[in-house]
Amino acid sequence: MPALQTPVYFLEGKYDYTCATSLVGNYLAKLQAPVKGFYQFESSAHSPLLQQPKTARRNLERDVLTHSTDSADLR
Repeated sequence: MPALQTPVYFLEGKYDYTCATSLVGNYLAKLQAPVKGFYQFESSAHSPLLQQPKTARRNLERDVLTHSTDSADLR
């Protein structure tokens, strides 16, 4: 998928061995979208929303609900 017309947010745990961070970063760089951000959770694996719910909620409230990427690790 080279382009989307909606905001795109990737949420990934640092210890997620199912999804490779480098692949997500490469895809994010190529993807065309009005807003795009990558968030890495420092104490999570494949389920950061369940493993770090406070951090997930903070990212969702600060960025996703406002269509920004101020808290993103990659843009």
